[in-house]
Amino acid sequence: MLPTYAALVFGQHAGEQLLVELFVSHYSDGGMLLDQFLSRLKTAKLPFELLEQLRRHDYPGYPTFECGLPATYCYYMPNSGWGSDRPLPNDPLHSDFVYSTDGLGLNFGCPLKLKRAIEILFGLPAEDQVECKRNLALSSQHLSTVEEILWLDLWQRPSRVCRSEGKPNKTHDWIVSFDGFALRLECKFRPFDWARLVDGPAFTPAGDFLARQASKQLPNPPEAGSINVVGVTGIAPVDDSFRRACAAELAAYPNVQVLVYRTLACETTVFSLAQDLAQVVHRLLAPQPADLFQPAYSIIHNREEKKRRDARRAAMTSAPVADVSIHLSEIHVAALPSRKRYLMPRLPYRYTLERRLKSGEPVFKFVTPYLGRSPGEPLSLHPS
Repeated sequence: MLPTYAALVFGQHAGEQLLVELFVSHYSDGGMLLDQFLSRLKTAKLPFELLEQLRRHDYPGYPTFECGLPATYCYYMPNSGWGSDRPLPNDPLHSDFVYSTDGLGLNFGCPLKLKRAIEILFGLPAEDQVECKRNLALSSQHLSTVEEILWLDLWQRPSRVCRSEGKPNKTHDWIVSFDGFALRLECKFRPFDWARLVDGPAFTPAGDFLARQASKQLPNPPEAGSINVVGVTGIAPVDDSFRRACAAELAAYPNVQVLVYRTLACETTVFSLAQDLAQVVHRLLAPQPADLFQPAYSIIHNREEKKRRDARRAAMTSAPVADVSIHLSEIHVAALPSRKRYLMPRLPYRYTLERRLKSGEPVFKFVTPYLGRSPGEPLSLHPS
């Protein structure tokens, strides 16, 4: 078969070239999948032009790590509400500091995540696509909607997946049905979780950030023949402070029976105060490929982290933290081996902000750790 005219000219645009590079390097049948993706994308309204917003971030090699990190491909999300163009609050402990940061899930998106979300969405009945299509077209909800749709990709052989019943007040997001029972699934994206990467256990998000809102949207009490599940997508890995918060919120909101936490790198963990329910949900989760999307995503934090951490330490009391995780069941979802072998750097990369576009988009250059650092320069890059 002779190639079509469209196929002959595709690749002349810089964004097209980046998309071809990404798909061909990631998939064995990348050309066919790219064609399918572009075809579906024509009927999905986005709040930006994807090919115009595609970017490639390169990480140079350095002595002891000559290969360098693999390039990251992303698209800039204008008007997301996040970004280093937002001014930092004067108070270093003001919660709004989380918005003045760049990274995947904040103001950048992953084309491979978008591709898979579009595939899942178009596999649903038309009536179940309406709300997600509407939210994908909103700048402030686009990235969180991509993450929500990806939650439908985790389950092993459900008999049916559908949007929850419409009511005057918003209910939970999805009903994932299996033979004999169903999961009532509410999905939450927590991009402010990036601060745990930088501040570590010193940072605990204000308020009940895991289960409180979801408990209002899930059936209360839980319905017979179903399990109430909250799927939380975050950025930082699970640590003891997260376990304490999880146990406390599951105890405070008992209609949230199981919480499944998933990082942007697809590391997935099941939590519950009821071990039998945790085991049921865990058995329904498919093993996750270790390199389902891209091998490393970066959060490029602001320059005030030391000032903020010092202020938080000074404000902390010396009272011991109660260990409420003793009754918390925690089960890790198996990760399939990577198709490729990736090396992680022994020392973190740093970065410089070369310029900022009129849209507010930052243009970064990633710097090897052995180059000299000037006073006041940002410290490091944190792969998630």
